[in-house]
Parts: sequence; C-alpha cells; structure tokens
Amino acid sequence: MNKYNDMITQFTQLTFYSLKRLFVVVLLISAASCELDEEVYSFRDSESVFASEGSTDALLGSLTTAGYSKYWYYQSVFPATTAHHSLFYTRRNNYSLNKMTITPSESRVQNTWREMYTGIATANIIISTTPQNPETENEKNARGLALFTRAGHYLMLARLWGGVPLVLNPEDENMPRSTRDETFEQIVEDLEFAFDYLAPLQNSPAKPKKMAAAAYLAAAYHHWASLTNDVSRWEKARDWAKIVIDAEGSGEGYRLLNDFAHLWDLAHEFSDESIMEIGFTRAAGGASFPIWWSIFGDGQAAKSQNGGTVINYHLADSLMSIYNGEIDYRMKTQTSINQIYYWPMIGGDNTAAKMSYPLNKADLRNAKSDNPLGLPDATKYTGNTHILVTKYRDPAPLGNNGHENNAILMRYSEVLLIAAEAECELNGGPNATAIDYLNRVLTRARKNESFTEPANVSLGNFNGLLDFRARLLMERANEFIGEHHAWMDERRFGIEHFRKRVEWHNTQFQREKLASWTAGPSGNFGRRIRNQLFPTNDAFLTKNLLWPIPENEINNNTSLTFSDQNPGY
Repeated sequence: MNKYNDMITQFTQLTFYSLKRLFVVVLLISAASCELDEEVYSFRDSESVFASEGSTDALLGSLTTAGYSKYWYYQSVFPATTAHHSLFYTRRNNYSLNKMTITPSESRVQNTWREMYTGIATANIIISTTPQNPETENEKNARGLALFTRAGHYLMLARLWGGVPLVLNPEDENMPRSTRDETFEQIVEDLEFAFDYLAPLQNSPAKPKKMAAAAYLAAAYHHWASLTNDVSRWEKARDWAKIVIDAEGSGEGYRLLNDFAHLWDLAHEFSDESIMEIGFTRAAGGASFPIWWSIFGDGQAAKSQNGGTVINYHLADSLMSIYNGEIDYRMKTQTSINQIYYWPMIGGDNTAAKMSYPLNKADLRNAKSDNPLGLPDATKYTGNTHILVTKYRDPAPLGNNGHENNAILMRYSEVLLIAAEAECELNGGPNATAIDYLNRVLTRARKNESFTEPANVSLGNFNGLLDFRARLLMERANEFIGEHHAWMDERRFGIEHFRKRVEWHNTQFQREKLASWTAGPSGNFGRRIRNQLFPTNDAFLTKNLLWPIPENEINNNTSLTFSDQNPGY
C-alpha cells in the first residue's frame, strides 16, 4: 500500500515538533486497495472535497498511506515492542532493545516517534478541513476517520512514552509535554467524536467503522485504568467493550472467526474479527510487510539483517503447564513451536533442520553442523534453535520485504479479554460474565472442540483477582503473540507487577541456560543469556516502564528541556 510514498513526501517531511499549515492535497488512493480512482491533484475547498463518496475516499487514502506507513511496522512499533521485553528476543540486531538499555538516540525510538507524529500531522490537516460540526455523511465520516486515526496514534504514544506533546492543529509547533492523564483525556475526546461521526458500515473493510471507535475507547480506558487503578475508568472500559460485544454478529459489529488460523491466511484479510487492520501488498523494494516477521516459509530461511523474532522457551513451557502438557492450536498456528529450527542453515541451501517441541534441550549440545540430528560432537555445532513467530507468513513472497501479510492492530478477541479483565477488576475477582468472555476465546482456541485444550474455565478455578488476572495475561500472551501487546501488558500495572515478570523471567532463563548447550560467553546463546538476565532494582525497572523521549525532540522543541525526559534517561 506504500507505493505512493513519493506522492506524500510533503507529509513525511513534516517534522514531529513543527507542523506547518498545509492545504489539503487530494491523493487519489483507495483505502481498500490503494488503486487510483481518478486524477485529482488540485487544491480544493472542503465543500468540493467532501461532495462525493469517491472524492472523500481519495482524501482518506492519503490518511491511510501517510498515517500508517510501512515504518510503523517494519522499522518501528512491531519490532521494537516485541524485542524490548522478556517473552521474546531477536536473533541479531537490537541488542539495546533486548537488554532494555535503549537510549534517547536509539533509532527505533526516534523512528517510532517521528512516524506517530507524521500520522497525526496528516489527520490534523483533514480535521482542520472538515467542518467542526459536520452536516453531510461524507463530512462526518471523513472527520470521524481523521479523529480515529489521531487518537490511535496518540494511544500508542501514551503507551510507550506516557504524556506527550499534544499537536492538535496544523499550525501547532513547539508544543509542551502534556501529562499522561491529559494525553488520555485527548484520546478519549477524539474517539468519542469519532464514535459519533463514523459510519456504522463502510464501503470498504479497510476503513474503521463506528464500532471500531467503541473498541478503541475500551482499549484506551483499559490501559489508563491499569495505570491508575481508577474505578471509573475500569467502568468505562467495561461499558465501551460491552457496546461492541452487544453488536456481535451484526453487520455493524464483529465476531470471532471459527478458525484462528484464518486470521493469518491471505484469503481472509479484513475479516469479521478485524477491528483495525493495515493492508499491505507484495512489492519489490521493501514496500510491503517485511520478512522480519516472516522468517521461515516452506523451506525458506531467514534473510534479513534483523534475524528472527524468537519466543523464549519458558513462555511455551508456561502455557503448556496451563494446558495440561498440550500445545494448543493457537501456538501451532502462529509459531514454529512444533518445528524448532536450527541455525545456521545447513549446507548453504536455504533449508533449516527441524526438531519437534517439546524437546530435550540438553540434547542440543550433541548436534552437528553437518548433521544436525546426529550425535554427538558439540564442538562442530555453533548454532541455536528457535521458536519463531510465523503468523505473518506469505507463501509466495517477493524478496526479503515483499510479503503481503496485513498488520492487525486490534481484533474482537481483544475486546472480549478487555471486558473480562474489567469485570474482574471491578468485582475484586472474576464473575460469571468475566468467565463467559474468557471462555468464548478459549472455545475458539480449541478450533471448534477438535482440540481438548485450553479447556473452558469456571469460577472455582480461580482464587481471587490476582489469580484471574494472571491467567488473562497468559491468554493475552498466547492469543496476541507478536502483535505488540505483550510489552504493554508487562508494564501497565506498574513497577511491582513488572518486577515480578522480570524475576520470573530471570529464574526461567537461568534454568534454560543450565539445560542447554554451553556455547560460552562469546557464543550466540551465551551472548543472549547475558543480555536477557535483567536487574530488578527500582531504578532499572522504573526507567524501563517507558521509552525515552527522543533526543532530537528535546533538542529541537523549544518548549521541552531535559527535565521533561522520562525517569532514568
């Protein structure tokens, strides 16, 4: 969808600290398929811009293209939020993310900030062009989509940085840093207006509809409530989620797909479960979803410099302990858990040796590089084995970055789990409603009962709030592997929750170190072990609850000083 990047250069050239007023340039890009519908590149007044649905679609195409560029996923949000926590690591690059030692000059930190504000700049242009009190359906929908987009970007900013500068008009520049609560208040205000203005049904599944705003309101209040333990915000999270749940199965709502695997099947893109999804197409030159998330296809080896997104064994082990020793359908569908891949490639023919999981990790030291399933001679084996994220896998990619996989930002199962969590937090433990919401997700996870795990749960399975919360967090870790949620889930309940996660991780990683081969401190595994054992003191944990404000933002924004930096940086 990014083949029109040259046409939106003026948007991407906007600095994130200085957003100058621009006239609206109508880029005729369809939000659904990125095809040109008609040639209009002129400056137009708002009345003519929103005179027809086709003209409005053209303008909204620019919002989709500039607001959700490939850098969101290829170089910024997805890789960064996956590498920078304890459930995953990356094979080669991003050691500062893996070690949780990022700095304000970290490129992914700066790229993510820049891309968020680029999307906000584009949304602001459309918001400033539409009437403040829109009357026509096209005006309402356009304003609603722009407000939804701006809120979505600010929500990601708030999750990663806390309070941020609020840029709400094209002419705004050098804005001071707002507080966390002020930032969330703006997100909620934008989404409430978006809920009022967005069409209940859209002419393209790529456009978020009215219920998408309700779902995002549930998500915003969910995160805000977790940070503050504010009852009124938990109530809002529950109430907005229930609005979405009550519309389940209708044209205006969403539903769980019967088969979890269909979420990642190219034939089922923009499905009835998808609430917000960014479309990509195969294209040479890196204009589509990157191989970073698609490391192994059928016989296809890792090629990109970033290596792979690797799931730590202890996540899989913990899930199996919940599921009575079974690997559930979701894990088999979205990871290579049933086929552990050896690295490096054997014989230089772009094939990887495989072993079934669960495996005897102690046997790995016996593998040979020339015969990976043979015995013993550990001195000839210098590689590693990995459980990889394979859900974003194109069966026929074009090169390293030519993958057609879409990026799903939010889907209906998240709404159900948000509602279950809100019910639990408000009642001091799970109630029948919370159990029902969780069981809907678990039932689908069994692929219509062909799997026996994960079994449905009952109230008697849980000993209060913390027990149910822990199960919900594990289900979220499984349901949303590689979907950028886990980083937030580790941190949104504050430092003590984060400390427990890190302590659990350190204990499990020590166990894996002892059970695995001894590559030594200079070997691949030894280096990652050293990088993955985290301190648990207050200073380290407080620092890593948030990302640092980018160095160039503080240097260039005259309203910011180093005192505005997040703690520890």
